[in-house]
Amino acid sequence: MPRTDTRFRPDQRAYEEGRVDEAEVLKNELEEAQRARKRERDEAGSEWTPQWFVEKDDKDSSSGRAWTYSGGYWDARAKHAFPESVDLWNGH
Repeated sequence: MPRTDTRFRPDQRAYEEGRVDEAEVLKNELEEAQRARKRERDEAGSEWTPQWFVEKDDKDSSSGRAWTYSGGYWDARAKHAFPESVDLWNGH
């Protein structure tokens, strides 16, 4: 599984184990860490690029755009070789 799999989320684990108050604190910490990473990217002038999806024109979408799977995930999964990614769940 990729490190970004949500089954690794500490807030989800706490919630599943009935530690609801702790889960809420952990969720807030994760969200703040996400906001901090966004601020850092903005300050550096860099833009987030999704790993497995690309945005394309889509006449059926109300916005005229839609996210489309770009490939690669299933090959990486079969090879147990996911690309390096941001550590989303630790160090929050």
